[in-house]
Amino acid sequence: TEDEWQVNRQPWQGEAHAAILGLPGSGFEAVPLTWIDGPTGCGKDQLIAAAALSILHDAPEGFRCVMYSTDHDRSRDVISAVAGFCRRTEAINVGDGIEFTRNEIRNKTRDVTVTCEPCDGASASGARADLFVLNEVQSWKDPHGFRVWTETMARFGKKRAGRFVVLSNLPFHPIGDWRRDAWEVARKGVGWNYMAVRLTDCP
Repeated sequence: TEDEWQVNRQPWQGEAHAAILGLPGSGFEAVPLTWIDGPTGCGKDQLIAAAALSILHDAPEGFRCVMYSTDHDRSRDVISAVAGFCRRTEAINVGDGIEFTRNEIRNKTRDVTVTCEPCDGASASGARADLFVLNEVQSWKDPHGFRVWTETMARFGKKRAGRFVVLSNLPFHPIGDWRRDAWEVARKGVGWNYMAVRLTDCP
């Protein structure tokens, strides 16, 4: 998985990949909060899919990752991106041992699970995980969006070694909106790994 990703990734994706997973020696491991801004078409789905495969193959046994997206279709897009990686890279067997269900991707041998949920779904929020990934938060609709954000932050706060990752697409909401307020905190870089990807970074 890592070899294929190293060959085909865009330069910014390698840095973002390390920040999402907190890879040892990357400089990101000490900061568990990461916010990545990127325009449409820059490859955020591929970034998420690569992170999911790394988790499924390399995370400690019993590891749990929960990925929240705007709606059911976007959650399925994440699962489809992972499945696409598995199909396209059969030569290096990244799909070995990986099972797909309606909303989960599993490595049963290692008891590692990536769950993909819409933030407006009945089962959204309340999950326990080692890594939370919140995708396209600028599009999350309230009241579900704010509820999932608040409850997920609370769950993350109870994990000693958890990670919390946000991906978004500018432009953002007006001042006073909870998404804008959270983004303003993150982009100051205090307590957060913050990355802003430009169209010029996405050939």
